[in-house]
Amino acid sequence: MSNVIDLRPVVQSVPCLSNGWHWLQRRSDGAMRLGFFNQLGGWRVSDAIGRTELMGRAAVARQYRIVAALPLPLSPADINGEGA
Repeated sequence: MSNVIDLRPVVQSVPCLSNGWHWLQRRSDGAMRLGFFNQLGGWRVSDAIGRTELMGRAAVARQYRIVAALPLPLSPADINGEGA
């Protein structure tokens, strides 16, 4: 009997999230909230007046639905037309 745990089914079932801002929709009442995801620190989710709360992945998955990821802001090179 091996002590190795096969994590492939768990890893494949979790959606891949990128670091950055995401729109979240609360499951209870449909309110939209802005959340920041960081793979090291979890989620920071804003409330109606702009305060943020640190939440774990399981809490966000239970209370919110991920609607869309926001694009990263443009760099000065992109604004000047020099970006890739």
